[in-house]
Amino acid sequence: MESHLKIAYICEPQIGGTYTSFRQVREQLLPMDIDYRCIPPFDKQAFAATRFAHDAGVDFIEYPDREPAAMARRLVDHLQAEQFSAVVVLPSCYPFVSSLPPFLPRGIRCIARMPHNARGVYWPTALMAAHFNRIIAVGPRLKKDLVAKYGVAEAKVEVIANGVDTGRFQPGTGASPRRAIYVGRIEDLQKNVFLLPKILSRALRFDPEVHLTVAGSGPDLDRLRARFAAAGLDDHVNLAGRVDPEQIPALLQRHGVFILPSRFEGCSNSTLEAMACGCVPLLSRLPGISDEITVHGRSGLLFTPGDGNAMGSAWGRLARAEQDWARMRREARDRVVTHFSLERMGAAYARLFRAVVEEPDLRPPARPLADYALNARLSSTWRRWIPDRLKKHFRTWAARAGFSP
Repeated sequence: MESHLKIAYICEPQIGGTYTSFRQVREQLLPMDIDYRCIPPFDKQAFAATRFAHDAGVDFIEYPDREPAAMARRLVDHLQAEQFSAVVVLPSCYPFVSSLPPFLPRGIRCIARMPHNARGVYWPTALMAAHFNRIIAVGPRLKKDLVAKYGVAEAKVEVIANGVDTGRFQPGTGASPRRAIYVGRIEDLQKNVFLLPKILSRALRFDPEVHLTVAGSGPDLDRLRARFAAAGLDDHVNLAGRVDPEQIPALLQRHGVFILPSRFEGCSNSTLEAMACGCVPLLSRLPGISDEITVHGRSGLLFTPGDGNAMGSAWGRLARAEQDWARMRREARDRVVTHFSLERMGAAYARLFRAVVEEPDLRPPARPLADYALNARLSSTWRRWIPDRLKKHFRTWAARAGFSP
């Protein structure tokens, strides 16, 4: 009989992929006698009035002193008192956590999880690689880059793609290829949401009845709204704002096409959920990422990053080709069921966690926690001074070239 394990995941409860992943993995691991628990890197009072305050499997703890070293000590005290076997961290997400691995007591294994293919994830992961027992990449592109470009040992990196609840997310009735949807953060640097008006305008040239729903919130929502209005598209778009996660399946079931024009990604939960609901995905072609999720021409369509005209034209043609759309939506659903089930994902996490806890710990000796300090090499660099416009151009060029910074 396998022993009971407690594994911590340092993450902020939020509507987003990193927390969605935790909830999915936790549910799968509980029957395997693995208690996977989220520990937010913020004081418990920050969540007291939120929808997450009573979520199962979350350890809301107090951080009386907000100084990074004090927060690090408080987190380690909790991990030791509650007898956690290992902790999963998200490199670069939370400053005091990103600097913690060298100081983590060696009785607690340490695992990194890489959510997408940005330098802000690669660099801190590589910098701390010696202090990780294992690194989880959500797609093969992330592993390839980390090994080939950043020199991390291949054996240390394991690919575990996200999964989707194909029972909860399944096709409904009344969907149409004329109705497309974007679900996600309304943010342009990564998600390239300012391309959506061009995509919609182009699709309207092929079919005047196409309609786009944009579900989500974020820092660029007002500017995106203004762009749709300036293009005269208000009658053809619904900016739905933040949607309750419980309502997402029903929302997706009313649409036939899913659009995600991202400049960089990991393993998009929104895409998997949409495909499970029978939406045909139109995605940026990101080698080793989006082409791992869908097969071009069969279960979805892939496009040169930033080419809104091509994406819009494809949507417009698909809107008038119901048989092609019906075939592709079946294949989209079948691909998710076959390759991205929650059961497959949960089994992979269980194998990794048990292997990490049972195998010899090859990390260097831990530094004294009393010497903890933020790692200066993880601080913001000169890149923070680059204007967003130039960052976006570079990101688009890099995505088209299949290049990771």
